[in-house]
Amino acid sequence: MRFPDCWAGDRSYGPKPRSFNEAGFVAEEKCINELSVDSFVIQAFLRFLEETSTHNASHTWTPTSLVPFPLSDPFYKATPNPLFLRSTSILLPGRKQEEDRKQVSRDTERRGLSTVSSAIPASAMKPAIIFLCLLLSVLDHGSAQSCAGETFSGNKLYTTCNSLSYLSASLHWNYHPSNGTVDVAYRAQQSSDGWVAWAINPTGSGMAGANAFLAFPGSNGAVTVYTTQFSSTNPQPSDVKNESLTFTVYSMEGEYSDGYYTIYATLELPSNNTKQNTVWQASTTFTNGVPFNHPSGDNYRSQTSLDFLSGTAVSTGGNSRLHRRNIHGVLNAISWGVLMPIGIIIARYMKVFKSADPAWFYLHVACQVSGYIIGVSGWGLGIKLGKDSAGITYHKHRDLAIALFCLATVQVFALFLRPNKDHKYRLYWKIYHLAVGYSIVILSVVNIFEGFDILDPAKKWKRAYVAIIVTLGAIALVLEAVTWAIYLKRRQRESEKSHHGANGANGYGVREHEML
Repeated sequence: MRFPDCWAGDRSYGPKPRSFNEAGFVAEEKCINELSVDSFVIQAFLRFLEETSTHNASHTWTPTSLVPFPLSDPFYKATPNPLFLRSTSILLPGRKQEEDRKQVSRDTERRGLSTVSSAIPASAMKPAIIFLCLLLSVLDHGSAQSCAGETFSGNKLYTTCNSLSYLSASLHWNYHPSNGTVDVAYRAQQSSDGWVAWAINPTGSGMAGANAFLAFPGSNGAVTVYTTQFSSTNPQPSDVKNESLTFTVYSMEGEYSDGYYTIYATLELPSNNTKQNTVWQASTTFTNGVPFNHPSGDNYRSQTSLDFLSGTAVSTGGNSRLHRRNIHGVLNAISWGVLMPIGIIIARYMKVFKSADPAWFYLHVACQVSGYIIGVSGWGLGIKLGKDSAGITYHKHRDLAIALFCLATVQVFALFLRPNKDHKYRLYWKIYHLAVGYSIVILSVVNIFEGFDILDPAKKWKRAYVAIIVTLGAIALVLEAVTWAIYLKRRQRESEKSHHGANGANGYGVREHEML
């Protein structure tokens, strides 16, 4: 726990001076609002100060009352009805002290707040600061070592533990350097009808190559523990079987108690290396009576590189891959899923309005070309992600993406082969252009939803995209009705002109100059 420098270096143990702007609000926030502690701790601290204060000290500090904390303030935004300490500067003896106190009172009254002042001597501040330091240290230590208080059956004790980042799990162990073995206890929260797993991957990170311990309810109701090797990230139910691992396992057992599975094992660290890539999982789905399949989200992030000697855990790059996957999804959703449909809407409906010609054409080209460039960027990133994720193949998503890239490339290059309006092949080119364009949009939307299923982001992102598609669809329907109405009126006017122009025409109702 590190306190602000203004406390560490000030022998008066009070906050440094703070300034107020002309509106009466604090222009500089320091010291207390830099402490990442619960506001109730601050209240207890102030109450302690007030109870130990006297009025016969040469150096005094005047705290104002606790006032409602503004929503824009960075101090404890997440705390319901938080309180913020408005503190004044260290008061100097004599006239300056009185002037400062009056100024603070005026600033406080200007905001409609009452001031409760109590002079606190420096001698009382020292034990108070020590009290707060000890309290905050205990809170921080308890938060950082949340796994240290866990206990196990049979009075099993472990010297080191690590609270894993995902799936409400922790790992406890005793490392024996003399023979390179480790006693582990993997503990994870799960329902009694679910399963948990913990694994070491000696050859890489993630699931492919993992040597796993799986705990699940057996047919007799007792906890069953399997050891299984996973050669890919797309295993079949038949791959989940009890088999030997690539390293020696001396003992293993499992138990379920109070909503937690615990896997106990004594094993040999692969290659006698204390740094190992670890993976853990949890789910409630079974196939043929064995654990199979799990959700995405945090289940894809549950991996880390663990040093069994020092106890430190380091990310194995899973978050970086997830970030790139998110970028891949955003690029493709914007390009194929938004810009392409907008370009088609512009081409189909804007050209009906004579005033929009030729602007509609340039807008259409701009949307389609920019969508193609962004889409190819996302497509290339997807290829790179596939290469970096050996054993992971989403066949449907991949095949649709390849088809989209091919169709879009042909569509863009077809722009350079566009015949003139009076060319005899213009009609065929137009049929092809429309068919390929609509196919791209349909495949794009389907593949974007495939991507949502793979990434499994927060529901709000999928709902947002659905809202965009529904909005574009509604706009298209409205424009379809409007443009048909314009087209029919235009045809009617042309028919009336043709009828009224029969006078002076030949027997076929066509003027002579029109037959030339």
